[in-house]
Amino acid sequence: MPEVCTEKHLIKGTEICILDRSEVPLAFKQMLRPLLRLTLESIPFATRFVRLRLVLKTNATATYDVSNPRQWLAETARHYDAYASCSAEEFVSPNEGPTIDLFVDAIFGAIARKADKSSYEASFQKSETKQLAVLLDETLRHELVHLTQFQTNKYAEKHAHWESRAAEIIVERATPSGIDSMFSVARHLLTNFTVLVWAEGLATMFQKPQRYDQATNVEYYDAAKKAALVVAEAVRLWQGHLQKVLSAQEDAKRYPQEARRAQTLIFSLRELTTAMHSVFVGASYQLGLHMVYTLAYAYKLDPEKLEPYLQWNRRELFKLYEKGCARLGFTPVFSFSSNAGILDYTRMVGELMGLAGKFGIQVK
Repeated sequence: MPEVCTEKHLIKGTEICILDRSEVPLAFKQMLRPLLRLTLESIPFATRFVRLRLVLKTNATATYDVSNPRQWLAETARHYDAYASCSAEEFVSPNEGPTIDLFVDAIFGAIARKADKSSYEASFQKSETKQLAVLLDETLRHELVHLTQFQTNKYAEKHAHWESRAAEIIVERATPSGIDSMFSVARHLLTNFTVLVWAEGLATMFQKPQRYDQATNVEYYDAAKKAALVVAEAVRLWQGHLQKVLSAQEDAKRYPQEARRAQTLIFSLRELTTAMHSVFVGASYQLGLHMVYTLAYAYKLDPEKLEPYLQWNRRELFKLYEKGCARLGFTPVFSFSSNAGILDYTRMVGELMGLAGKFGIQVK
């Protein structure tokens, strides 16, 4: 491992390196580290790796007074950041091992937000400690599923490919000729969206025990429908703004004074593209959880066994999902090419390509 571990444990043959880069009051670190080991020991698929790095981090955008635990806890409650992220460079290059970054201030803040503010103390009470253990368990399970996906289904390469291609285009300097790039980035983001739905659905499904009943099924279905409508609206707004850009470019050919307006619209289109990507990421959790849950519920799959789920590719997932919807008697929320869902991947790509063709733009 490239860095010296703060702590190192051997759990059922897996070397766990805990690397502490966080700014956390000592009282909270003393509580966190033993819970981390207990949590990893309780997750069966944590031991599929030869080694695993667990990096404890603090939100880079926030500053805290760690000398005052009570104030620190109160401050963390104000932040709503991601609890963790993971990277699997081991599966795409040999330089690093699989790593989970835990943003400990966000995790403690999530617990603090649930607590009565008058009860903030230098250390948590028993009830908060239990909540912390549950949140750590769910967070680590979620990220370990992702690492397992990286290992078994080359998700890392797929996701990295589409994300990097889109990011490269988004950060390019916008020019009037940059409209071709905006079509390309939207195409990449749509493809990556289907990968995200598959990946986040599985990870969210396995982060905590599920209740398999009709009420939960309806709850997830309703949440997925709302998420799908938000995505559809984001795509509609993007396409509408795109047409304004294209019209402004046509005007600029005849009226040179319109060139500045066209360029301004392209800048705002790039911002709208970034916003659309954020919508895709946020919606992937609700859509994916609903789709994977539908499969498990409709086909009575064993929720405790991870391997069969990880063998599906995204096309198979969509196909099985639609069959599961038919079994349960409701309309699919997201389809791949049947045009049956509120969202349909092939339909959205077709609309994009049709718009590009209308203006003679080649999408790469």
